[in-house]
Amino acid sequence: MGTIRALILLSSLLVVGHGFGQSRISGTVHDELSGDPVARVALLSRSGDTLARTDSIGMFRVVIPADSLMRFWKPDYFELLLKWVGEPSLSITMQPFILSMDVVEVEAYLPRQSATLQPQLIRQRTIEALDPLSVERSLNALPGVYMQTGQNNTNRITIRGAGSRTLFGTDKVRAYWNHIPLTDGAGESTLEDMDLQLADEIRVYRGPTSALFNAGLGGAIHLISRLQTDRAIAYQGQLLTGSYGLWSLRNRIQLRPSEQLQVSISQARQVSNGFRENQFYRRDNLATLGQWLHGRHVLQWMIQWIETKGYLASSINEATFRSNPGAAAANWAGVQGYEYYTRLVGGLHYAFAINDRQSWHAAIYQNRHDGFERRPFDSLDDLHNLIGWRTFWQYEDGRMQAVLGAEGQREGVTDDYYETGESGPGAYLNTDNQTRRHLDVFGQWSWTVDAWTFAVNAQWQRVGYTFVEDYEFPWILSPGLRISHQSSSGHQVHLLLNKGVSHPGPDVVRNEDRTLIPGLLPEKGWNLEGQYVFSPGQSRLQFQANVYYMWIRDQLVLRRLTETISKVINAGSSGMFGAEILASYPWELGNHTVTQTLAYTFADYHFLDFKDGDNDYSGLRLPGTPRHRVNYRVAWDWKHRWHALVQLIGQDRLTLRDDESAWGDGYFLMHLNAGRTFRFGSRQLELFGQVDNLTNTLYASMFLINAGSFGGAAPRYYYPGMPRSFRVGARVEL
Repeated sequence: MGTIRALILLSSLLVVGHGFGQSRISGTVHDELSGDPVARVALLSRSGDTLARTDSIGMFRVVIPADSLMRFWKPDYFELLLKWVGEPSLSITMQPFILSMDVVEVEAYLPRQSATLQPQLIRQRTIEALDPLSVERSLNALPGVYMQTGQNNTNRITIRGAGSRTLFGTDKVRAYWNHIPLTDGAGESTLEDMDLQLADEIRVYRGPTSALFNAGLGGAIHLISRLQTDRAIAYQGQLLTGSYGLWSLRNRIQLRPSEQLQVSISQARQVSNGFRENQFYRRDNLATLGQWLHGRHVLQWMIQWIETKGYLASSINEATFRSNPGAAAANWAGVQGYEYYTRLVGGLHYAFAINDRQSWHAAIYQNRHDGFERRPFDSLDDLHNLIGWRTFWQYEDGRMQAVLGAEGQREGVTDDYYETGESGPGAYLNTDNQTRRHLDVFGQWSWTVDAWTFAVNAQWQRVGYTFVEDYEFPWILSPGLRISHQSSSGHQVHLLLNKGVSHPGPDVVRNEDRTLIPGLLPEKGWNLEGQYVFSPGQSRLQFQANVYYMWIRDQLVLRRLTETISKVINAGSSGMFGAEILASYPWELGNHTVTQTLAYTFADYHFLDFKDGDNDYSGLRLPGTPRHRVNYRVAWDWKHRWHALVQLIGQDRLTLRDDESAWGDGYFLMHLNAGRTFRFGSRQLELFGQVDNLTNTLYASMFLINAGSFGGAAPRYYYPGMPRSFRVGARVEL
C-alpha cells in the first residue's frame, strides 16, 4: 500500500511562557476505529529524529522538543502532527488507512497484525438504532450469525449452524467481556441478561478462526467496553415505554477524578408483560466498570449484578401457533412456571508493558448463578459458582506479532430437585452435584512481508467433569493457518484453514439414570475458508464476501424421550458449505446522508453419514438453519439531527427434524424507527420512536428442533414472534 499521510494540526493556541523545551510528559495512543492501543508508534521531531515509541500497550513517555511540535507515525496509519500546549498527559487517536468505515454501522474488521483474526464489528450506535433492549436484531444483521429469541429469557445463538440443534441456550459459541470470559463450565454463553449498552462494540468471530478467544466450532463473541470520557463527570440516561406493558429505565454516570482513574456506575431495569400468557418479565442490572493507569501498569475491572424473574410461556404446537399464538403451553401455564435467579459476573484485568514491544496480561474472574425454576414436571433450585483465570504474553514489532497464553476455570454446581407444589417447591427429590473444569493453552504467530501476511495459531485444550466419578476428555490440539494479501488499492484476499472442537456438555455424557456414557468424543471439524474484502480508504463502497466449507464428525444430538429424560445419539458427520456477503454504500446529498447495508447468508448444510437404528438420514439437510437469509436496511440522517431507519428481514424455511418430516415457514419482517436529536453545547437530548413487525406477520422467532411428542400430544416446535408493537423513548447526555 502506498504511503498516505495527512497532517492535522490539533492546536492553534499560543503557548504562554517558554519553559516547555525540556518538559517530560506521558500519554497513550489508540486506534480510532477499534479503540485498541497501538504499539510501536514513532514520536518524531519536526526534523525526523525519533523521540520515543509507544510500548506494547500504547503508552509513551517523551521529552517535549523546543518547538513543542511532534509527529506521530506508524505504517498503515495517517500521520498526526501535534503541537503541545502544556497538558500533563495526552490521549491520542490515530486513524488507520484500511477499513475506515465511519459511515458503516456493521462492518468487517481485520486487525492488521494478526491474520488469524477476522471479527465482524457491531458498534453501540448500531445496537441503539436497531433495538436498544436486545442484541438480537444487531447480531442477525451479520451474515452467518443467527440469534433466535423465544422470549426474553429463552435464546439461542448459532454461528454457521453450530449449535442449531441445541434445545435451549447457546453452547458452541464462546463469549468474552474485554479479557474476562463469560462462558460457563458447561460451555454455555448467556448474553441476553447483561446490560449490553455498556459495550462500545461487539466483535463476532465466525467459525473456529480465533485461538485467542477459544473459538470452537461456532466461534466467539467479544464485547468491548472503554472509558474514554475527558470530563470529570458525565451522565447518560434512557427512558423507554412501549406495547404490552414494556418499559425500561437506565442511568449511567462516568467519573474521571484524575488523569489516571476512570469509573463508570450504571443501573438498568426492564419490565414487560409480554404478548403471550404467562410471559411477565423483569430484570435489574447494576454494574461498574473502571480503569486505572500508572506508568506501565493498567488495571481494569468489570462487575455486573443481575436479578431476573421471567415467567415461561414455553413452546407451542403448530395448531396453537396458527390459531392462538398468544397462548402459553398448557402445562406451563397450569403451574405458572417461571425462572428466577441472581447472577454476579465480573473480573479484574491487569496489563504490564515490559518494554515497547512486549506486554503481559492477567485476569481473574467469577461467574456466580443462584436460581430457582418452577416447572410442570419438577422444580429446580440451582447454585453455580465459577472461578477462573486468563493470562497471556504478547510481542509486536513492525513485522511480527506473537501471543502465548493460557486460560482455566473451575465451576462447582449444586442442583436440588423438588416436586412442584401448588404454591412453591414440594417434597425433596434428589441432588445432583457436579464440578466442571476447562484448561486451554493458546498461541499465535504472524509475519508480514510487504503486502503478504503469514500466520499460524493453535490451541490445546482439555475438559473434564466430576459427578460421582470423573469424566475426562483427552487433550486436543486445534491448529490453524492463514495467508493474506492486501493491495494498495484496498483489495484484500485471505485464505485460512482451521480446526475446531466442541466438547459435550455435562448433560450429554450421562444416561437418564446418571450413569456415565463411556467413549464419547468431542465434535471436531475442519474449516476451509476464503475471504475477499474491498475497502479503499477514500471509497464509499465497502464489500466483503466469504466462502467456506466445514466438515464435522462425531456430532452428538440429544433425543428427548420425556420432559426430563433424553438419550444421546452420535449423528455421524456433516458437510457445511456456505457463502456470506456484507456490503454498505452511503450517498451524501448535501446535508443528507443515505446509507444502504446488505447482509446475505447462504447455508447449505447436510448430513454426510448419519444412521439412527434403521433410519438413514445421510444426504438430508441439517435442521435448524435456513438456507437463505437476507437483512437489508436503509438509514437516513440529516445534519445529525433527524434520522430514520428501515430494516427488512427475509428468511427461508427450515427443517425442524432430522428426517425432514416437519418444516418451519420462512417469513418477511419490516421494522421502522426514527428520531430527533437536540444539542445544547455539550448536552444532548434524543427523542425516538420505533415500530416493530410493521406488517404484523405471524412468524416463529425461535424453533425447538427435534421437539418430542409425549403422551400422544403434538410436538411443540414454535415460539411465536412478537406481533406489531410500538415504543417511544428519550436519551439524554449531560
